[in-house]
Amino acid sequence: MLSEADKQLYARQILLRELGIAGQEQLCTTDVALAGEADPRCRAVAGEYLERAGLRVEDAAPGPALGAARLLRLPASEDVARLAGDPTLEGCAAWLLGSLAAVDAIKQVLGAGNQNPCTPAFVLAAEVR
Repeated sequence: MLSEADKQLYARQILLRELGIAGQEQLCTTDVALAGEADPRCRAVAGEYLERAGLRVEDAAPGPALGAARLLRLPASEDVARLAGDPTLEGCAAWLLGSLAAVDAIKQVLGAGNQNPCTPAFVLAAEVR
């Protein structure tokens, strides 16, 4: 059950028809472990998004003992570089991949929507013709 302080903190999310109080309670009782091999910039973005949504975020310890936490695998640095297509865009690519991973994790917890991965053909530095 959400406290009055939690209801104020998550008021904008609770107002969403797709989420409501029941969905926010589900988010607030979910533990997510971030896989260790991820790009650190993606980890930071995803972790912040997930915490702001109300999930409890922890680092995935090596080995099988994660307890009840859901393991969230985030893109590696090579994936960030591939999406960026240019080293100057890697920060943007890391933000994009981290935020998309967090949104997909939230949708998975709530059983809503489809996952939206970036396809290999999508590159930020691609020329527009």
